[in-house]
Amino acid sequence: MVYKWDNVVGALMNVPIFVGTFFVMTYFAVLENMDAYHDEGMCDVIFGEPFLREVRIKTKRPEGMTTIHNGDNEVTYQMVRSHPRFKHHTNEQCNKIPPLLKVSEEDKMNGILYPYQKLKGFYKGVLNLEPNYIRDAKMEEWLTRGHISVHEME
Repeated sequence: MVYKWDNVVGALMNVPIFVGTFFVMTYFAVLENMDAYHDEGMCDVIFGEPFLREVRIKTKRPEGMTTIHNGDNEVTYQMVRSHPRFKHHTNEQCNKIPPLLKVSEEDKMNGILYPYQKLKGFYKGVLNLEPNYIRDAKMEEWLTRGHISVHEME
């Protein structure tokens, strides 16, 4: 798959995707204009602005910022290539660096001293799965081998 970096909306890592009674941890980049990569016979997955609104994710594309909301809490990530410190890195080098977690002024007033201190409470309980949710290795391999298509629909 070939794409230009100007159609990347963001990159997400360690996202649990629930399918039936199991989940798969995924890493993916969110791209615009994916119709060219949609294979014949693959089902559609609604992804893009409707998805972002539903899961309360806000993006500021020019600044490379992605904010995820969880109730009254929120975390903001900055894509590595949009940070001045990494401007001299190649795309390949930037792809190996996870997004940068930002600390807001409100976080500082609440005693959060370093970025990943906030994540300890933000994702608490997210992966406390009931016994009927299991990790299915066969399905995980099938999904990660490119058998589904994720693209934005109008």
